Amino acid sequence: MISEKYERQRVNNFTDAVFSIALTVLILDISASLFKNPDAVTFSTIFQSRIAGFIGYMVSFFVIAMFWRSNVRNHRHVTEVDGKMMALTIWMLFFVVLLPFSTSLYVNNFVSNAAFQWYAINVALIGLFNSGLIKHIYKNKLHDGTMSRKHYRYYILRSRSVMVVWLFAALAAMVVPMYISRFMFLFIFVLDALINRYWKKRIFD
Repeated sequence: MISEKYERQRVNNFTDAVFSIALTVLILDISASLFKNPDAVTFSTIFQSRIAGFIGYMVSFFVIAMFWRSNVRNHRHVTEVDGKMMALTIWMLFFVVLLPFSTSLYVNNFVSNAAFQWYAINVALIGLFNSGLIKHIYKNKLHDGTMSRKHYRYYILRSRSVMVVWLFAALAAMVVPMYISRFMFLFIFVLDALINRYWKKRIFD
């Protein structure tokens, strides 16, 4: 299987479809049940009753969107898809599709460290296989030559930073207060800004 070649555009189309479906089904876990006394309902009561669901939706939406963006960026360089790249893609998509379930589990059990750790590890595994894809594309020269070593180091550093932050949050959940571990994912944006500041000048200047 590893030596086989696959049609690049079909792989791209299928991957995009899976990402879009995963993004869409996230919203289905936010309950929109009827209120017993509609006249007493205000915007704030609606928001407060669904805040955990909306936070989970927003975080997961942007996590999936971030990895989709990375996948689009990676495939911009790709000229062919071999068996190993196909296998890495399938495993990455497996954990992308699992994320709506993990989001629901986490949102409905917000105070549970086990539920949070499940969610964090799910995200980290998407990052792991995304990093594996980037490495495989570069090391096996499945690209058109436009993925320079600087591009490779920039792409893989961004992908691994996401994975490391979520793994660290999963471990930290066992020893730090709940609200600290739950919001550690914000470090991703800090690291991303630092990586961009350092690497973009070296790639595009």
